[in-house]
Amino acid sequence: MSTGPLAYAREVRRRSEHLHRDARARCQRAVTEVDDAVGLLTRSQQRRRASAPPAERPLDTGVAAGVDQSTGRGRHAEDAPTSPTRGFTLEAVVDGRSVMAHWDHEGFSCDPLLLAQARAVEALGDTFGGDGGRSPVAASLQGPPLSVLLTLMRACDRVVQVDVALNP
Repeated sequence: MSTGPLAYAREVRRRSEHLHRDARARCQRAVTEVDDAVGLLTRSQQRRRASAPPAERPLDTGVAAGVDQSTGRGRHAEDAPTSPTRGFTLEAVVDGRSVMAHWDHEGFSCDPLLLAQARAVEALGDTFGGDGGRSPVAASLQGPPLSVLLTLMRACDRVVQVDVALNP
């Protein structure tokens, strides 16, 4: 066994690849769990709407994050697709720093470091899910809250906590 710089570099690369595969697998499991929860919620909402009298049926209002490039703040767009996810709060670590992102009825805010990493994920064209006959969700900072949340999660070194608010 050699102990020179080349051997050290190979070991660092091997460990890095292992950590990346592990993180990707955990993220994929989280995507599947969120996808399953969203599917259950969507079916429940459809049944509830179908059984409600027309006057009591809620209007579908979707949201999207129009993110200001300089501040990391955004607003909801009126013409976005309907989403079962009403909002979220994400606490995570990026490059050893604690970061946070939040989306609710007032808008979207995100730590600039996390936002920069998420833009890279989006630019790489990452997708989430797509297995088991499900349609993949594309990484996006302009889409519905679920795709924005997944994009932000993928950009993190470590996710500390995620709180998701689902539409009733």
